[in-house]
Amino acid sequence: MRNLDAAVKMRQSSKFLCHSPRHAVLVSALGLLSVLLISNFNQCLAFSSVHNKNSSHHHHHYHREKAFDGTANNVLSLVLPHDTYPGYSIKKFTANFTSPDSPYSSLTSYTSKPINYRLLETGFSKYFTVLEDGMVMTTADLTPLVNRPVHLVVLEETPLSTTTHHLQLHIMDRKDMLRFPGSVLEAVGEVMENQKKGTKVKNVPLLQAGSVKPSKEIIYKIVSGNENRAFALQNSKTGEINDEIKIKDTKNAGVWLVTAKPLDRETKAEYVVVIEGSDDERINKVDAKITVQILDDNDNRPVFLETHYRFVVAGKKSIDADGNATVTYERFTKIGKVQAKDADGDKVAYKLTAPSNYVIIVPQTGELMLAGEPDKHELLLEVEAHDLRTPSLTSSHPAKVLIEFASPDQAAINIQHAATHEKQHSHHREKRRVTRAVRPTKRIEFAESDGDTEGRSVFQLEKETERETFKIRDENPWVTVETNGAVRVKKKWDYEELGPEKTIDFWVIITNQGHNGGMKYTDNQRVIIHVKDVNDEPPYFINRPLPMQAVVQLNAPPNTPVFTLQARDPDTDHNIHYFIVRDRTGGRFEVDERSGVVRTRGTDLFQLDMEYVLYVKAEDQNGKVDDRKFQSTPEERLSIVGGKRAPQFYMPSYEAEIPENQKKDSDIISVKAKSFADREIRYTLKAQGQGAGTFNIGPTSGIVKLAKELDFEDLRQPHVYSLVVTATEDSGGFSTSVELTIRVTDVNDNLVSIIFYVT
Repeated sequence: MRNLDAAVKMRQSSKFLCHSPRHAVLVSALGLLSVLLISNFNQCLAFSSVHNKNSSHHHHHYHREKAFDGTANNVLSLVLPHDTYPGYSIKKFTANFTSPDSPYSSLTSYTSKPINYRLLETGFSKYFTVLEDGMVMTTADLTPLVNRPVHLVVLEETPLSTTTHHLQLHIMDRKDMLRFPGSVLEAVGEVMENQKKGTKVKNVPLLQAGSVKPSKEIIYKIVSGNENRAFALQNSKTGEINDEIKIKDTKNAGVWLVTAKPLDRETKAEYVVVIEGSDDERINKVDAKITVQILDDNDNRPVFLETHYRFVVAGKKSIDADGNATVTYERFTKIGKVQAKDADGDKVAYKLTAPSNYVIIVPQTGELMLAGEPDKHELLLEVEAHDLRTPSLTSSHPAKVLIEFASPDQAAINIQHAATHEKQHSHHREKRRVTRAVRPTKRIEFAESDGDTEGRSVFQLEKETERETFKIRDENPWVTVETNGAVRVKKKWDYEELGPEKTIDFWVIITNQGHNGGMKYTDNQRVIIHVKDVNDEPPYFINRPLPMQAVVQLNAPPNTPVFTLQARDPDTDHNIHYFIVRDRTGGRFEVDERSGVVRTRGTDLFQLDMEYVLYVKAEDQNGKVDDRKFQSTPEERLSIVGGKRAPQFYMPSYEAEIPENQKKDSDIISVKAKSFADREIRYTLKAQGQGAGTFNIGPTSGIVKLAKELDFEDLRQPHVYSLVVTATEDSGGFSTSVELTIRVTDVNDNLVSIIFYVT
């Protein structure tokens, strides 16, 4: 505000010096002439120096001189609402001649900054000002300028140049400014890939920009986010499809967002397009940002990573008493694995194209296993892959699999031969195991307390050779695996946070780099840690509503149930018991230690409207804190009233927050109460202060709904509504009330349009 006051004083002093129009023109002309003379003199010096050094580049110098001509005019056009407050910053001008290519770039630093900004008198001085740093701001209410052309001229003066900036302002009544409905601003559309041109984007409503004062014509255009011209607009009345649509019947017609061509989800899965609506003069504008998600269509077949696979299966060699050698093959020996990928991201299943008596394939993994003793030295199979979609697509070509059966000695030779054969086709491959093996799953059991300390080594994975190194395949929140196979606690284990299986399940990759001529291979192993629960969680009450309240009949006989305590314990081995900690009733009630049922004691009558108070708790007697104390809930107050009592709301107070574009008649919050007399409850709602009629409540459901449209910018509407909900029992029963606070948040639904013109 100090800058604003200084600017106003500066203008007042200038008016005092130039007390007549003729005097003002004379002073301005002399000042401008002196600045231009100095500017031209310095330009001659600078350009003569540059010209002498580079005499062959006249064309280049011409463009520099033109680009920094002191008489150049810049025109900027802006739209402002009529209720823009005084002191609002409109535009900040900065020196536009400090480019590295500027002929003045070699001058001292002070000459590269403007000496002064001045707002020339155009008849609007009392509404606007320009500060010494080039900031143009409002100084008064703009309402008198509505629908009047406002032309401001800002003079930028430096030792070397004088530049005029023209600021064209359009002041509009806010209610006349275009806006899209709130449903458009929240729209997230979707469209299936491969759909034909002109397909409407689902979940995007009809785009109709409007204002209180109807426009003669509205022009719609996609201004950003339309990569590769994926979308277009369609006239809802004529069906015309184009990048830009003009609507003359603005009340009854709008535009649909449609596809401009078939789209491919695998190329781009999501677009964020901005659609502009403007009047015929291109001044009054509004934007709608719409997210469009491209839905997947099953248009890609699975593709095998390799067209041919070769596996060698080593049998077990045994020699009988006569010295005869026999080679046998163990059933369910893992042979190898084929793998296919689906560009749609679908899961892939595998099957043999023809049944085999010797080999089976695991459909989910593509792993081949020996099903029976082979009677030949090699076997050629074909495997096809299909995605798990409906309808399903099958791979275009099956993978061919060659399986060789050999004795242990021969198998090693075959493997080396296969490696040598591959090396001839690729200089980047070394001797390696043909398949990636999957080792047997390691299952191990630990107590939850074994994972109490982060960084603790829980167990060691077994190595087949000393050169093997280990690495966890996927990030796991509970454990890490070191290269030597040590499994360590990453985060303290919590039985209650584990999934339903109560396991820590992860895969490790085991690698042997094959140093010193050894065999190079990579294996996988699944590790499943079964975690046993440790009783370390206290119980908690689940009774609702709170505080606990109940009613007892005046003539209730002994052992009459009046309330049931209910507690839960996250630990699986809990043993919950219920107790009265403090009795303020004189021994009129007792609690069943196991069931939690609170019952009456004695034969004396209970007094009408008298409150009987118990303090209760629940203990887990399997969860010891020390030798004398068990895990327990905090003490809770149980209030029991004789005869009858008013209904009780489930919460002591209610709060909700909604955006200003919340739809009318939509549900806001449910406010419910409990009747101790088992009567039906009727709900009423009343506003405290402003806001009567903005919300209503279902008389029997207790659901609060929005009754009329909201507008955060409407000063007549509060931003916070204080309401009172009353619950009354039928047939002349009791009633009780609770406070409900609803807060309205602002939504960016009033956009300022900025138009740049450069002359």
